[in-house]
Amino acid sequence: MVILIAGYVIFTTNNSRNGEVQTSFNDLLPIKSQGLGSLCSSEAECNAFCLNNRGMCESYCRGNENELCRIIFPPEKDSAQSAQVQKKETCISNPSPLFTSTFTDIDKIAGVSQFGNNGFYNPGSQARSYVFIAESEITTVYAPVNATITHIYYSDKNYSGYIRPEYRIDIDVSCEVHIAFDHIVNISDWLKPFAPQVPSPGRNPGVEVNVPVKAGDTIGFTTGTYRGSKSGGFDFLILNKARHLPRLNEARWTTDHSLYYGCPYDYFTPNLKQQYYALLQKENAESSCGPRVKEVVGTPQGYWFQGNAIETQGNRFVIYEGNHFVEWTIISKEDEKLQYYRTHEKNSVSLAQINEGKSACYQDKEKNAYVFLKMLANDSLSLAAGTGACPSAFPETEVNTFVR
Repeated sequence: MVILIAGYVIFTTNNSRNGEVQTSFNDLLPIKSQGLGSLCSSEAECNAFCLNNRGMCESYCRGNENELCRIIFPPEKDSAQSAQVQKKETCISNPSPLFTSTFTDIDKIAGVSQFGNNGFYNPGSQARSYVFIAESEITTVYAPVNATITHIYYSDKNYSGYIRPEYRIDIDVSCEVHIAFDHIVNISDWLKPFAPQVPSPGRNPGVEVNVPVKAGDTIGFTTGTYRGSKSGGFDFLILNKARHLPRLNEARWTTDHSLYYGCPYDYFTPNLKQQYYALLQKENAESSCGPRVKEVVGTPQGYWFQGNAIETQGNRFVIYEGNHFVEWTIISKEDEKLQYYRTHEKNSVSLAQINEGKSACYQDKEKNAYVFLKMLANDSLSLAAGTGACPSAFPETEVNTFVR
């Protein structure tokens, strides 16, 4: 099909974004030589065109800083401020949006996890549910609701020496609700003009965008995290600024991921929610979607700190119990070195049974390490950690006290 619009010719295709008519930069046949090259001519016409074809306009203006480019794309600082103001003015308040479309192909999913985990050395992990892809499958990632893509990251991920570029897509659903998908292997062709063209190593600022999507739009494709010939999992997280989840000590928690997290599957229509809950891989007896790690007063369960430590710095300790394991993380303020352990041979005393005056020891035989816990008065915890097997009794020396 050929369409004539505002003095330029576009060849259209129907092979992307769920059958919608799409254009690409290479499909554009230049007719005009004024304004933004062959894209448009007058300021009003170019403003209208670039609103819906930002990638094309940015591509042209990178190497052609003429007067019209400076008007539409002002200097970076002013542009960022303008975009922020526009975002604040145009977002719609809705603390309880309803997700009407599946976010992926359900038949390609082996399971989904309760949200959150014990890796609070990485704040973002508090808000994530892990979506496990069936072996040797690749699945599509869709927009679950009408929303706006606000940020695209493109990073080289290091899998024990194997480097693979992956995307993370951040999406604003409303003024209060934000979602993100991580470990996306490829994005849709229509989205690529807005994304970074070259992956960056490690964490990077990505690019801020303002790209509307409709429920059911294809965003990208993934096999999840790299697992050789097998499929892995990708991350699905949600933050809701209208729903502040309480903590035992609010002063310890500083990131949005730890204060406004929740279950992403609770926002779907009843039919979809039921299907996702049926896929929940529960690692404890609870039937809820999460959080996976809970702080239980009077027991060791949950998060612990020394001195003025907060979730991102200082001496920290967290311990969690599943149906068949206990896992814990110790982080030292000296070098921020993570020490993560797990045992599948927990003793007869569960964390829930360790109240004031009681103790229990857990050993990670693979790492030849143990942690010995003893609950104290006023919901405080005495902890001894070392190498080798568990001591026969709680140690008298090299013991640390933690509080909530």
